[in-house]
Amino acid sequence: MYSEEEADDFKETRFKQEQAVDSTPKMDLDLSARVDAAIEFYENCDAQRFSDNEGRYKKLINAVGLPEELFNKVVEAHDKRKVELMV
Repeated sequence: MYSEEEADDFKETRFKQEQAVDSTPKMDLDLSARVDAAIEFYENCDAQRFSDNEGRYKKLINAVGLPEELFNKVVEAHDKRKVELMV
């Protein structure tokens, strides 16, 4: 048996876990918006931010269901900025 305070803690933890589970698929559903954001990022980033975000780039280009057209757009923007920054 748990006190009322402890029971509330469990409810709050469960609610946060449910939110985390629910929010993840929503991000994956809108690959077009993620690609648009990446392209905008590459138009303005500096060398440090470029390097810091390589992991995100790799996750995006390997995303399940990413259409070839969107894949090519993000790779092109990435590679163009890489040359510009001489990274």
